[in-house]
Amino acid sequence: MKSRLLVLLVITYAYISGNEASAQYSRSVIATKTYTTSGTFTITDLTDISGYDPNNEIFALAEVEVLLVGGGGGGGRGNSAGGGGGGQVRVETINLNLGATLNITVGPGGSGAKQSGNNSNDGNEGTQTDVNLVSGTTSMGYIASGGKGGTGNGNGGNSGNGNSGGNGNGNGQNVKGGGGGGNGGPGTNGSGNGSSSTGGNGGDGAFVAFTGKSYGAGGGGNGRNGGSAGSGGTGNANPSGQGANASANSGSGGGAGSSSTKGGNGSDGIVVVQITYRILPVEFLYFNTSYKSSNHTTTLEWATAKEWENSHFNIERAINSVKTWETIGSVEGNGYSDQPIKYNFTDIDLPRSGGNIFYRLKQVDYAGKFSYSNTRSIQAEALESSDVWITYPNPSTSGSEIKIDLAQPDKYLDELIYLRFITFLGNGNTQILSSPDQISPIVSDWLRNQRTGLHIIEIRWGNNTQLIKLLRN
Repeated sequence: MKSRLLVLLVITYAYISGNEASAQYSRSVIATKTYTTSGTFTITDLTDISGYDPNNEIFALAEVEVLLVGGGGGGGRGNSAGGGGGGQVRVETINLNLGATLNITVGPGGSGAKQSGNNSNDGNEGTQTDVNLVSGTTSMGYIASGGKGGTGNGNGGNSGNGNSGGNGNGNGQNVKGGGGGGNGGPGTNGSGNGSSSTGGNGGDGAFVAFTGKSYGAGGGGNGRNGGSAGSGGTGNANPSGQGANASANSGSGGGAGSSSTKGGNGSDGIVVVQITYRILPVEFLYFNTSYKSSNHTTTLEWATAKEWENSHFNIERAINSVKTWETIGSVEGNGYSDQPIKYNFTDIDLPRSGGNIFYRLKQVDYAGKFSYSNTRSIQAEALESSDVWITYPNPSTSGSEIKIDLAQPDKYLDELIYLRFITFLGNGNTQILSSPDQISPIVSDWLRNQRTGLHIIEIRWGNNTQLIKLLRN
């Protein structure tokens, strides 16, 4: 029999929980491809999938499940003929690289016993199904064996995975054949005597969750009353005519037929490939960082090609090592977009000692799942000053924060700090502070209400005084 192929490809995108090791799913797209002749399937062949934009979207392969079913055995011919056995059912979970190929040959089902040709009372065995995987330098093969044909004198055929066919009796008035073995269990024995003799039922097929179907059922055996196919099959026996053929591409066994006709044909096998791909909710066109020594700041700039349920970006920073990250700010996302969106963030709080500063973006969607960008880094210079207090960035832009830190910590001995904002008339409001950490937020808040230009603040502690000139652009 000429080999026929039916390959059903179901590609599913699924949601998973967020973690740092991998990017997260954001939506699901299901596509189906069907092949009716033997051939080669390439994992990257996604151009005809509805909802996939090959110009802008990039998928990362996550997991592949492959269902292989061997061809079912043909049913026997005769009053006590057995049903054909179901082909073997296998589900393999494999890891593939993008560009991997699957060379698929689906085994045909065995033909039922017939009068012409070899004039045999036994059904023919189904043929094995082969899937050969080539992924980079790795090559692996998978086989699902075919089911045995039902005999013409009592016994059902064994299934491809080894479940036995039922036993029968080929003598006298008590003729009855056994059912073919199925992947979900063995075929039953023929039962009853005389006019009540009944062929055995085929064993049930194996249910596969990701297709929602059963495969590899056994065919029914003959008797004065015919047995039924197992769950998932249609190969019922027929004492007075041709045995029923197994349902198409289920790998099930055919039913036994009468001595004057023929047994039912076993079904061709099948290969079903379910592939899970990752798709990021945000695609980054670029992510760049630049250091400005003039004001000791880092500017982060990035753009997305498109967005799906994008809530926000957390900006994370690590100093001199990528073992410990801290969140230093957040930028609201656009939510949904098919157009490029640009973003930026300025880090004004670089350590005054400088060093190798690392940055990454943590993109968070509306469901709380997240993914990370690539890591970028800058080399910040150490700030040198003869003053006790140092200000950066200076000049600063309207609305931005500034930092005022101790450049010489040994010159401050936990005294009270008197902070005064000096006006053009020479006077101004004075605030008394207990910690250097209080200075920056107070000065930044005061500057928000001031015009652009030059501003002067005075810091007094103990017997020391320092005037700081702030230029606001």
